[in-house]
Amino acid sequence: LTCSITGFPITSGYYWIWIRQSPGKPLEWMGYITHSGETFYNPSLQSPISITRETSKNQFFLQLNSVTTEDTAMYYCAGDSDGYWYFDV
Repeated sequence: LTCSITGFPITSGYYWIWIRQSPGKPLEWMGYITHSGETFYNPSLQSPISITRETSKNQFFLQLNSVTTEDTAMYYCAGDSDGYWYFDV
C-alpha cells in the first residue's frame, strides 16, 4: 500500500503511521516510520509487515507478508506530530 504526502516533506519531523480497522473491530496501530527512516512495528501483529519510504516521491509504504483472511481490513495512513494524527482514507 502507498501513502502520498502533500503539503510538507516526508523528511519533516513527523511519524508516518499505518493503522487498520478490521470489520467489527477497533482501530489497530500497525507501526510507523520516522522522518529519519527509523521503523517500529506493533509486536502483536500476526503477519509480519514492512514500512518503507521513498523521499523523492514523498511517499511511504506498507508491505504485508504471509497475508491471511485476518488481514482483511480498511487500511489508513497518518502523520503524527505534536499528538495529532492526520489521516488519509
